Amino acid sequence: FSLSQHLTYNHFLTDHSRWYAEGRFDYGEHLLPQDEFTLGGFSGLRGYPLDFQRGQQRYLITTEYRYFSELHVFNLFRVGGVAFAEAGKAWDSPLQQGQKSLSDVGFGLRVSSSKARIGSVVHIDIAMPTAARGGIDKYQWVISTLQTF
Repeated sequence: FSLSQHLTYNHFLTDHSRWYAEGRFDYGEHLLPQDEFTLGGFSGLRGYPLDFQRGQQRYLITTEYRYFSELHVFNLFRVGGVAFAEAGKAWDSPLQQGQKSLSDVGFGLRVSSSKARIGSVVHIDIAMPTAARGGIDKYQWVISTLQTF
């Protein structure tokens, strides 16, 4: 059994910039270890390695400042930027005990081809953990392709 709630908000500042906020809460019962909710890397909290925390419950709060530039590199790629801060926690797992809330800050580039299929945006992010930094790198690079900015 699992239940998820996901809320997003966009506050438009200009034609080229906006604030974006996202909140997520997930609740599960009797999940198998491979079905537990995770945090780290692609699943949120980009400043931590993939699946850094896992559990039957999870929350994640993300705030981003997004900038959409006029830059059109070689008439092939459109470029944007983002600065972000995140906080979250996954808990209630038989495999991990005593998880603490985590947070990170970072920035990234968004690159979208103006000639290829619409809807693919390459995300290149670098994030720094601000809590529970013991035993992990000072910076995490996350490169992914998503449908959204």
